[in-house]
Amino acid sequence: MKSYPRIITVLLLSALTVCAAACGGESSVTPTPTQNVSLTPTATSISTPTPTPEPEMLPPSVGYLPERWQLVSEIYYGQYVEAGEPKTGSLQYKNEDDTALVYIKYGDLPAWASGKESDPEGLLEEFLIQGCESCEKPDPYETGTMTFCGGPAAYASFSLPEQSAFAIIVVYANDSIMIEVNAVWWATDKENAVMAIIDSVSY
Repeated sequence: MKSYPRIITVLLLSALTVCAAACGGESSVTPTPTQNVSLTPTATSISTPTPTPEPEMLPPSVGYLPERWQLVSEIYYGQYVEAGEPKTGSLQYKNEDDTALVYIKYGDLPAWASGKESDPEGLLEEFLIQGCESCEKPDPYETGTMTFCGGPAAYASFSLPEQSAFAIIVVYANDSIMIEVNAVWWATDKENAVMAIIDSVSY
């Protein structure tokens, strides 16, 4: 099993924690046996099922998924809410040989990001601080801005030689939402696929 460096662990921790909560444990609902079964036909009324309400915030759309990639986890917006934290949702994609993954988190704009919507580099800097104030972080070998979801976003690229891995973080915000992308790949030929997925994200 591949080990994530600390920065990737911190950035993916919320997703892994939520997935564990979603996948663990058994349902507490037990079926109740039918009682007083009658073989005499009776008139029945047809009830219209109650439609499932749409989530308050839909996830970003991924317009392109390379061959042998798939969605492996989806947490709906507001499905799990931590006290004092903004409501979020997430999508996680990976390729079939587990040599690359792309994790997309979206949700309400956190308080610390307010006022930085038009300053993507400042947003990224604060995002890295908020991710883990006390742990050691590798220095990115490249930072800059890019177009993401039709607007300006900031990115940081990392080389992680001890894990034979590469990673990229992309952070985007507007007046009400924030989207972050954390991607890591262990084979250099997967970078194009990872970037193609990121470039295809829209909202």
